[in-house]
Amino acid sequence: RGSPPSGMVSVRLLLCVACCLSLAGTPYASAPVFQAPTPELANPQNFTGYIGAMFEIQMKVFARGVNLDPVEAQAQYRPVLAPDEDPGLPNLAQMSDAVQTTVEYKNAANVTIDLPDFTESRTFTWTPHCEQADTYRVRFTATNADGAVTKPVQFTVLPPSPEIVAFDATPIVTNVGCAVSISIDAREADPVLRALGNPNYSQEISVSYSRTERRGQVVELGDRLEGATFAVLPGANAWDGVSARFDWTPARGQEAFSYTVCFRVRDSCGITAELVACRSISVEKCRICLHGGQTLQTVAAEYGTDYLSLYTANVNVPNPDGLAQGELVNTGVMYRVQGGDSMYSIAQTFFSSAPLILSVNPDLRLILDTGGDIYPGDRLCMLPPVCNVECRAGTCAQRGEPRLGIAEAPG
Repeated sequence: RGSPPSGMVSVRLLLCVACCLSLAGTPYASAPVFQAPTPELANPQNFTGYIGAMFEIQMKVFARGVNLDPVEAQAQYRPVLAPDEDPGLPNLAQMSDAVQTTVEYKNAANVTIDLPDFTESRTFTWTPHCEQADTYRVRFTATNADGAVTKPVQFTVLPPSPEIVAFDATPIVTNVGCAVSISIDAREADPVLRALGNPNYSQEISVSYSRTERRGQVVELGDRLEGATFAVLPGANAWDGVSARFDWTPARGQEAFSYTVCFRVRDSCGITAELVACRSISVEKCRICLHGGQTLQTVAAEYGTDYLSLYTANVNVPNPDGLAQGELVNTGVMYRVQGGDSMYSIAQTFFSSAPLILSVNPDLRLILDTGGDIYPGDRLCMLPPVCNVECRAGTCAQRGEPRLGIAEAPG
């Protein structure tokens, strides 16, 4: 490059955004103009990021070919870079202190061959918070004695977008004593965001339960279901995904109802709509899974009957003394209520009593406690006795002490 005429100052102003876009001024105090973007970034003045992910962008200004004669005049040609006050920087964004350098041009013999360049660089940093998912425009202005040039830069902050990637919604039918597990996997939908592994963002999975009763009434149980456990297991990083697992072994008294387990997935910022995935669990009555060392003998004692009566309800069991834990055992037989039936007539027919019937039909207890009654088509679990029952000419009677309760004739 040749030297300018004596007494004249040649200054060109250049602003580089993210080391890829430059702004230059023409010589001899002309107003600066923008240069075209470099090929590798077609639109480098626009930056896209995510909540919790830091922007870090270096802004650099060049004042090239500065005449240092007289030396005392050089300061006015050092470029100064700053964001405009209006609109200013986004909240929590910062600009680093300026770093000024002088680039000299010399040959191999250390002889100056061209006028030096003055540079100033500053780094813009910003980690957007939850409430800052939006588009922001910032103007950066570079000035020196030769003029000023302004570069608008746009920052777009994208909200998170969680998605459910693994969930089986197939209804479950189970029994008292049978273990149930339900899992769910969720992650950030954007693969770029997943790869960041940013610790400032997380996904959250919560759970809620409800119970559907015999007549269709739905009772909300909140986040608590007796005997159930719920655990959230983070993935490799907070954006890569989280998993949750529900485990439950229904206990006696929880049968005859349908339960709904709903997982709720949301981003920790609460920006995107909550995702809900539900699965129903129907707990059958009149059948249990052996657990906790149970045998037919212990089950008979728990259900207020005798071994032989319980064995009669399990004619499909080839070896009642060889049952393994987890095997299904009937605790009675299902009876469909007929027209004209009453609690008294049913109890009398099955040689039973109110406490025994209600103990294996918790849904019926709830209905009666709220003033309801049985209707044709209702299904009741009944366990008629085998011992001490005599049947003659189509009529059966129980020997010994009658069972107390509604099976007794009124009066």
